Formats: sequence, C-alpha cells, structure tokens
Amino acid sequence: MLTPGAVAAADLIVGFEQTHVRHAVVDGAAAQSRAFTLGEFVRILGDISEPVAGGTLVERARRRVAAAHEARGGVLGPLNTDELVDPFGRKRNVYRAVGDELRRLSFALAVGLFEVDPALAISGTEREGSR
Repeated sequence: MLTPGAVAAADLIVGFEQTHVRHAVVDGAAAQSRAFTLGEFVRILGDISEPVAGGTLVERARRRVAAAHEARGGVLGPLNTDELVDPFGRKRNVYRAVGDELRRLSFALAVGLFEVDPALAISGTEREGSR
C-alpha cells in the first residue's frame, strides 16, 4: 500500500506491471514522467541513441529518464505491454523464467541508465556454485 505522496520525490519508479506504475502515480503521487514498467524503460533506453554528456552520473541518469518519457510521447505506456509475468502460484520453471528475465532487465537498466560497461556486468548465466 502506498500512502499519498509516498513516492512523489522519486527520480525513477519501475514496476513489473502497468497497474503497479499507475498505482504509484495515482496513490503515491509519483511523477508520471518518471514512472515506467521495467521492461518499457529498458526498451526505451535501448532506443535512445544519443549519449548524455556533462554533469554528474545522477544528473545524466535523470536526463535519461526525461528522454525516455519524451520518447514514449509523454504518456504512460499502454496496459499489458512490457510487463513481467507474475509467477505466483505457478510452476518452478515459470519462477525461473521470470527470474532470468528480471536479471536481464536489471543488467540492461544498469548499463543504460548508469553507464555501466556491459563487459563488466555479470552475464545472465549462473556463476559456478551459485543458485
């Protein structure tokens, strides 16, 4: 449950589903311009080809968020697009698939938003001895 204004000052809101994003905007007073599904945000970041120069890393990341909002036409994304499947109550392979997709999207977010070198990011494969 979000209290009124709980996320009003957030630089970026990411949800798994559009309903999460809409609740953050309506109930939490998040700025629509900074609220995306994770999949939508990563997809749009991948389409923004111009590098963001100057300022601190945080300032450049904020400009990328603004550019992503502009690239989507200034409105929230349509329902049921770029959403992660809710694995609750499903078989183990669904949980694993959602986890793999979440890992992929998280790395893509770090690369696109914070200028992380993709060569330094951990690949989507499991490291030896981890599960």
